[in-house]
Amino acid sequence: MDKKSRNREIRRISSSVSLTLIVYFILYTALNVGIQLVLDILSHNRIIPDAGILNLIVYSLLYLIIVPISLLCFYKLFGRKSGYRFSDCLKKPERSVGWVAKWIIISLGLIYIANMLSSLFFALLQNSTGYELTSKELQVGDSILGVIPSIIAVSVLAPIFEEIFFRGTLCRGIEPMGQWFAAITSGLVFGLWHLNYSQLVPAAAMGTIASLLYLKTRSVYPSIIVHFLVNSFSVAALLCMNGLDIDRLSSGTDINYALSKLPQLLVISLFGLLVFGLMITSLVLLIIELVRRRGRAGMLRGAFDCGVLKRAAVYISAPATIIVFAFMITVTVLNAMGYNIM
Repeated sequence: MDKKSRNREIRRISSSVSLTLIVYFILYTALNVGIQLVLDILSHNRIIPDAGILNLIVYSLLYLIIVPISLLCFYKLFGRKSGYRFSDCLKKPERSVGWVAKWIIISLGLIYIANMLSSLFFALLQNSTGYELTSKELQVGDSILGVIPSIIAVSVLAPIFEEIFFRGTLCRGIEPMGQWFAAITSGLVFGLWHLNYSQLVPAAAMGTIASLLYLKTRSVYPSIIVHFLVNSFSVAALLCMNGLDIDRLSSGTDINYALSKLPQLLVISLFGLLVFGLMITSLVLLIIELVRRRGRAGMLRGAFDCGVLKRAAVYISAPATIIVFAFMITVTVLNAMGYNIM
């Protein structure tokens, strides 16, 4: 393949992924506008919907309509030409149950390490600059009828549809660029896709790790399990923190308040120990695997005979990719500054 043909093919791969994301963001923007109009109408009538029920409505529209339409565009426009079939990512994993279980544990620990390092970095950044960043936090609702829909939306719908969308489709679309390239690129896109600075690093780490799981097993089921566990832990932690006055606890002067919240604090402490144990266990297992394999991951290099930097430069030069990356980065920065764009 000559240089011109090679670059054209790389940009075609890049555009197939980026145009799919552009379709998604157009539909997602329309959804946001529609939801905001409905909320304005309800607020004028003094009706305030429960956050959890609102979450279920938004996530249902997102995952049952917007994501499938975006996937349909990918397979209709690019999938046929590349020989992709939707069912290919839904196969049984090509690895043993023991192998999958081991790497799920490693994945979870590494994701929480990335989350911890990200939190420390942004905390230091805010302390050193004096500028407070704004993060979008999940609202689970004020009632049982609100909490249950939030759990369904975040712990069930999100893992299934996001894994099919990102790992089973977009990562697979980038795979001809090389498996490491596909995992890192789709992971970075997944982090930026959240449009939230506090989720950027943890989501990018999870996206990269989940992509590696998919590429090694040729199935989205292991990555769905990882995604399900991460999201479920997040919802559980949020529910544990519900009703706690952090300022009163951190002051250390209101002993009676701390004692009244002792059962809740014990649950939070146990949860923290579980996460810490996962991080240590994952590092031990990862070191054992690296020593056993002598640092070799056995990833395929890809179909193009140029270096990684050259491939990356050509990949991001596709107009659709420039547009979608500029959009995600800009909205993430504006959201961090408190403008709450999306």
